[in-house]
Amino acid sequence: MLKRKTSSRDLKPGGVLAKCAKIALLARVLCIYPVVVGWSDLGSISELLLVIVAVAGSTGLLLSWDRLSGFVRRHPSVVAIDILVALMIFGSTSAPHVYMGYLGSTAVLIGLFFPTVGQIALTLLLSCGYLSVAMAYSFQESSLAPTPAAAAASLVLFACLTYVGRVMQRLQAQVDLSLQAAKKSAAEAAQGDERARVARELHDSLVKSLEGISLQAVAMKMRGEAPDSAAAISAAAKQAVQESRELLSDLREAAVPPLCSALERTVEELQALYPVCITLEVEKLPDLPVHLRHATHKIVEEALSNAAQHSGSGAVTCRISRVGGKLHAEVQDYGSGLPRHAQRQNGHFGLTGMRERAEEAGGRLTISSKEGRGTTVVFSVPLGLEGEMNGRSARSHS
Repeated sequence: MLKRKTSSRDLKPGGVLAKCAKIALLARVLCIYPVVVGWSDLGSISELLLVIVAVAGSTGLLLSWDRLSGFVRRHPSVVAIDILVALMIFGSTSAPHVYMGYLGSTAVLIGLFFPTVGQIALTLLLSCGYLSVAMAYSFQESSLAPTPAAAAASLVLFACLTYVGRVMQRLQAQVDLSLQAAKKSAAEAAQGDERARVARELHDSLVKSLEGISLQAVAMKMRGEAPDSAAAISAAAKQAVQESRELLSDLREAAVPPLCSALERTVEELQALYPVCITLEVEKLPDLPVHLRHATHKIVEEALSNAAQHSGSGAVTCRISRVGGKLHAEVQDYGSGLPRHAQRQNGHFGLTGMRERAEEAGGRLTISSKEGRGTTVVFSVPLGLEGEMNGRSARSHS
């Protein structure tokens, strides 16, 4: 099976918004095309000039998006002038209905480009201008005049299209936030991997070499070969070994961030990706060993991800506390709950991985769920087993 390779362009911040804006600009140009085709029979020179201005503006922004889009965002007056030009064409053309698509595309662009105040101001300008032209057609008793119902529907359409653009702008902001968080996590993960690699290299080479030197010095002393020198070499080697082990410990500690900050980053990422509000409550905890911090973070991360994606709950609560000499991590949602068959199947929603991590850490994972009443995941591990768990971790790394 072929896998599509994701390029950096696909993940560019603002990329989705840019594509939507370009589609709207292309729609504007296509809406003007019928007027240009029929101009020789029905149009006037002034209309043609205005059409050329409108087409040039849309085409120029479409072709030079990267250079001009920022300028347009900073200067809403540019869009205001464009709206006035469009309304002038709308009022003078013999094919006004074509310009409804043009004005609708402009409404989408307003929602995509500007903050709330700019959206309201420009949408009001667009709507009032449209009403003015419609009333002018009515006073002239023209057959092109829209009915009151059609005019009202057009105003509602403009407002809805602006709102569509506004929603797209908000979604792009969430995507950008998620990309930023993902890049930060990737950078920290890469830094942690590098620290872990350096720690392994030091353990496999430097520490063992120093221990070898120390053993050789002890052997020299036992054989009576330069006992003073042998004692000095042995002491120096032991000191170097101790310092190297402290360095290794520091590197391993730095490779895994503090539990609170790691969970805060996870919450930010999930809230950027899914429409959920996650409340994180972390009590003051004693210093936790690296493997316990890592296991707790991964279990809670999986539980939060499941709740955000599958529960249908708009709110999730995560509590980390110390209860009776145990580390207690609880994730609770208020959604649809796990089906009974899902609770029996270990492979569902990553439950197997969560249980395995809990067992490896010397703790216990419990899941309680009722359909329609939410799910609660609890990870509990005795803090008194830190020494035993440290031994397990050391054996697993050796």
